[in-house]
Amino acid sequence: MQNKRKVWWKWLLYPLTIIIGILFLVISPILFLIALGIDCDFMIGDLLLHLFYLHFGRKEKND
Repeated sequence: MQNKRKVWWKWLLYPLTIIIGILFLVISPILFLIALGIDCDFMIGDLLLHLFYLHFGRKEKND
């Protein structure tokens, strides 16, 4: 039988992959918007305002 060497970095591989994946998913859209020269705060605020307007507008029509 072969002696199994302890490979400590394999334990770090799975959590690091998850962390890097989450960071990539969060940072890449922000970098994309900055690359387009669009103000991210304005876009997010405009989107939230639009969603809230549609949500409350539909509730008022249903009543």
